[in-house]
Order: sequence, then C-alpha cells, then structure tokens
Amino acid sequence: MRTIVHVSGYSLAADPCLSGVTTKDGRLAEWPHKDWEHVCWGIPARGVLGRIPMGLWAAHRFRADSLVWSSGSTSHDGRMEADVMRQRAFDSFDDLVRSFPHRFNGAWSNVEEFRTWLARISVIETNSVNTETSMTPVREYLSARHGLATMLLYVVTSANHLPRVLKHTMQAFSIGNEAYGYHPEVTVIGIPAETCYGGRHVTDMSIRDLGT
Repeated sequence: MRTIVHVSGYSLAADPCLSGVTTKDGRLAEWPHKDWEHVCWGIPARGVLGRIPMGLWAAHRFRADSLVWSSGSTSHDGRMEADVMRQRAFDSFDDLVRSFPHRFNGAWSNVEEFRTWLARISVIETNSVNTETSMTPVREYLSARHGLATMLLYVVTSANHLPRVLKHTMQAFSIGNEAYGYHPEVTVIGIPAETCYGGRHVTDMSIRDLGT
C-alpha cells in the first residue's frame, strides 16, 4: 500500500520578513496576518508543531512514499510557496531536534541521513493556486506515478483549515459520489497541525449540520 503525505502551502505574503511577494498572475500579494512562522513552523518554546514539522513527522511516522509540498499561489524572488516550505524543511534538522524532541529525537542519525530521506520522498507541486485547486494536480500525479494502487493519503494543514482541505480532497478523488467516479482505492486521513492560521482558532469554524 502506498502512503502519501500532502502539506498545504501558505501565502508568503504572511511572512513579515519578505517584501515584493507576488501572486501567480504577477500581482502584488497581500495578506492581513503576518503569521507565516506561527502557521508553518509552530511555537518551539511550547513544542507546538506547525504545518512543516507536522508534515515531516507524519511522513516519517507513516513511512511515506511521497511527501507533497503544495502550492504555487505566491512567490518571492522566483521561489514559490512549495519550494520555500520544502527548503525550510531541508534546512531544519537541528531546529526539529531542539524544538520538538518529543517528536523527532532519534528519528534520524544525522543531518545527512535526514536530507537524503527528505530529498528522496519530496514532491513539489506548484500548479495549484488555492485550497480548492490543490488536490487536482496531486490526483494527477498519483495517478501517473502509482496508477490505481491502494493508498493512504494523509493531508496536513492548520487545525482550522483542515475541514476545508478534507472537503476538497474528497471532491478531487470523488469520494462519496459514485456519479463522478468513486475511488475506493484512496483512503483520506486528516492530520491537523497544532497551530491555526489567520489569527483564528478551531472554535471560530462554522459547520452546517445537514441533519437538522
């Protein structure tokens, strides 16, 4: 059984250290919250994992065949979101062990082993521009590389973003709607990072109960 981990991207305009961030169509990117580090890396002082370390933990814990970094929504100096997140991960060995020992102590013997592993499984996806479009290229990649092999697809994103990602993942794979091509070979599992995005929290989410 193939195991895939997908990590949602986050706007580079949310990084206060960057200026001149642009969207895929060349416009200046704007984002009201400067929380890239909080969302994507976490809170090291408290051992709280953001999207990147949670994606690395899931990929290691579940022995992923592929770790997909997504998306191409924004870029800075020619580097897109997915590239920036993957590079941050690649450079993070010491930070991982120091900041999140409860997750990563003993995971890899040294930085070379870590980087060799990460380079082998990483996939950069830059075709998508938002949550709704992020799973279509992933579906195409998985179909081309693995065909209809049985697989587990773990999706990693902020805690308050996960319900929307799960919705669009199930839509992309037509799970639960046989009229659009049911794919029983793919099992989707959501893994929330331990931080939220946009200055919000999971309690701010609104869920419509269709049973009422």
